[in-house]
Amino acid sequence: MIARPITVKAIGNYTIHVTFEDGTRGAVDLNHLAHKGVFRQWKQQHNKEYATNK
Repeated sequence: MIARPITVKAIGNYTIHVTFEDGTRGAVDLNHLAHKGVFRQWKQQHNKEYATNK
């Protein structure tokens, strides 16, 4: 079974920190997606707040 993320927080340029329900946690570098799809909007600093799931 795949663990679901319980928290997701933007921590830097195209980097998020994810905590899963099974306790696994870590940072994910999404820099390779910087100019694709929804990540294009992440260029604007104020849009990063939408990446936070508390």
